Amino acid sequence: MDFKLDELKSAMIVQTKKNDIVANNISNANTIGFKKDKTYFDSFMKGEISNLSFHTEQDLSQGELKSTDNPLDFAISGRGYFTINNNGRELYTREGHFSTDKNGYIVTGNGDEIMGEGGPINIMVDGDGVQKIHVNNDGEIFADDIYVDRLIISDFSEDIKLKRFSGNTFAPENNSDLPSRLEQPNIIQGKLEGSNVNPVSEMVNLLELQRSFESSQRTIKIIDRVLSQASTQLSKV
Repeated sequence: MDFKLDELKSAMIVQTKKNDIVANNISNANTIGFKKDKTYFDSFMKGEISNLSFHTEQDLSQGELKSTDNPLDFAISGRGYFTINNNGRELYTREGHFSTDKNGYIVTGNGDEIMGEGGPINIMVDGDGVQKIHVNNDGEIFADDIYVDRLIISDFSEDIKLKRFSGNTFAPENNSDLPSRLEQPNIIQGKLEGSNVNPVSEMVNLLELQRSFESSQRTIKIIDRVLSQASTQLSKV
C-alpha cells in the first residue's frame, strides 16, 4: 500500500509541474514569437516503486505571420533565428519587434543589439537619422536607399537542443553547439510572427490534467480511509 501512495505522490508532483507549464503556454498565447513548451512523461523504477518524471522540449513550429506595417517589424518565414548580442553573449530569437536606440542601433525590446555581418546593426547614415528603412527577403538592410548591413540569420540542425534563455530568446543546451548561417532566409518586413500556442488545445490539456490530479487525490483519500479503518480494527484485536 505504501508503494501505491509513493506512486500517486510522484504522479501528482509531475501533474502539478506540467499544469504550470500548460498554464504558462496559455498566458503567452498572444506573445510575439513565443514557442510553446511540450512535456513528455517518463517512467522509471526506484526499487520496487514506479516513479514518474517528465522532460520539456520547445515546440519550434512556425507561428502565424501578422501584418503590422511597422518598418522595424521583421518576421522569418521558415527556418532561422535572429541573432542578438546579450551583453556579449550570442542568443537567438524569432521575435522581430525591433526599434532603434539613441545611437541608431537596431535593438530588441530588452535593448539587446541585433547582429549583422558587420556586427551590431546601426542604421544612422553619416550620423543622421533616416526617413526610410527597407529590408529585403535576404535580410539586407537599406537606410534611405543606402546599403547598411545584412541580418545574420542563424540556424540549428535538428539534433541540437535549444533551451529557453528568457522570454522568447534561446540558446543551445550544449554551449559547444554552434549555429550555422542561413544563407537564403525569407525575411518579411512589416510583419511579426505570432505565438504558436493553440489556446483551445492547451485548455483541453489543462482540463485533462486537473481531472487526473483530482482522480489521484480521491484515490489517496480512499487509501487513507482504508488504512485508518484497518488500523482501528487492529487496535481492537
